[in-house]
Amino acid sequence: MIILRWKDNRGYSLVELIISMAVFVLVAGAIMMFIYSGSRSYSFAKTEVDLQMETQTLLSQINTMILESDNAVYDAAKKTLTLYQIDTTNVKSPTSGGITVEKNLKNKKVIYFDTATSSLYLEEYADDRTPACTASEDRLLAQYIDSFQTVIDKNKVTVTLEMKNKRRSYKADVTTKMRNGLVEYP
Repeated sequence: MIILRWKDNRGYSLVELIISMAVFVLVAGAIMMFIYSGSRSYSFAKTEVDLQMETQTLLSQINTMILESDNAVYDAAKKTLTLYQIDTTNVKSPTSGGITVEKNLKNKKVIYFDTATSSLYLEEYADDRTPACTASEDRLLAQYIDSFQTVIDKNKVTVTLEMKNKRRSYKADVTTKMRNGLVEYP
């Protein structure tokens, strides 16, 4: 004789299904909050590191320009820093036979801060009037500039720069001594 045993095929009750769905939603919600929090922290840290790197790179570029210059002039009202080299040549006077020193301006660089666009721009000139770059070249040096200040003390130039992106900001400064000293230009 064969005895058949019937299996219990009733399945899950509605209460069991609701409880399992509630546990699943809680676990999935906690995982999503963890991922969102980590992504947000990463975004804030990346923005801050990007600002720091861009500020340091920009200050390094300005530092190099200052080192190569013979003179610097800062106009606080216009927020412009003018750097230039002076080519000195000894010229023998044909009439008196004496030697005079002739100074010619070359490699003029004008860094200016546009508060309307929060950007820093660079214009280069071969001499006092002739642009060294064509009009089609981009003169943008940096964006997200919040403040740009320069203090010139004899042959030391201190540039202070603050960059701001969204709610993050980074402020840095660099003091550079002009390699060739300060040369006066008439």
